[in-house]
Amino acid sequence: MTAQENYEQMAQVHQQLEALLHYQKNRLAYRKRTEMAVDLVRQLEAEGEFPQADYAFDCGVLSRPLTALIEASGKHWVSEIESSRLILWQGSWQRVDGVAQTLRREHPESFRPKLVTGRNGQQRAIGAFTKTVQLKK
Repeated sequence: MTAQENYEQMAQVHQQLEALLHYQKNRLAYRKRTEMAVDLVRQLEAEGEFPQADYAFDCGVLSRPLTALIEASGKHWVSEIESSRLILWQGSWQRVDGVAQTLRREHPESFRPKLVTGRNGQQRAIGAFTKTVQLKK
């Protein structure tokens, strides 16, 4: 009887260990999209096929390692940023959406009208404002 209980416990231990090993394997294989973007830029620059091309990407991959790599290649980059991001604006850290509201209210002429096409093919009118700023983090 003792042996059978021991076998049952060992089977449970085996199942738990197997689950933990699968978790560890998946965790080690997981790569963040920001890491994948860095690897992609590193590969593109190593191949040298586009020596004059700069980079444009969305806020989902914006990271310091990515921008540092691009700048180290002597190239420029541009990205949209989330409205909640903090930027250094007029000497203080402010949210982008707050700065945009102030600019729209006080300086509407600083927004250029643009027509953009979305992923679904529909076009919409926007007001674009561009500025080089320092991002927090």
